Order: sequence, then C-alpha cells, then structure tokens
Amino acid sequence: MKTANANPDNPIEKVLEVAEKKTETEDHELVRWSLMKFITFHPEARKSKLRIPPLIKRAGPPKTKKSPVQPPTTGENIELK
Repeated sequence: MKTANANPDNPIEKVLEVAEKKTETEDHELVRWSLMKFITFHPEARKSKLRIPPLIKRAGPPKTKKSPVQPPTTGENIELK
C-alpha cells in the first residue's frame, strides 16, 4: 500500500515491480498474499482488471487421504514414547 500511495502516477506497475524483486529474497507465498491484499483493498487496484484466481485454483491439487491407522491386534506390546 505504501508503494502504491508513494507512486500515484502508476501504482500498480510499481507494486508489481517491487513484488517481483521481493520474490528473490522473501517467501513467495507471503508476496503472493500481499499482492492479493493489495488487489482487494487498494482503490486503484480495485478499479483495474486485476483478478485473484479462485481458491480452488490457488490451492493446487487436492491432498490424498491417508490410510486409517490400524489398531494393534491383541497380544502385541506397544511401546509409547
């Protein structure tokens, strides 16, 4: 938001430029989250045609279900740590 407000001539371009640089040193997911927040709340970004993909597309492939844990059969010793 600070970057966009400091560059009223072309706030979106400047924010995207800074975000690109930040991905080299910062966590990609944090930068991505920050961009989504910017697109959602900044007035210039809301007026633009920037869109956030649906959650189902951002989440990636679904995780496979883990097989249920089988209880031990009677007579087995279980060592708990």
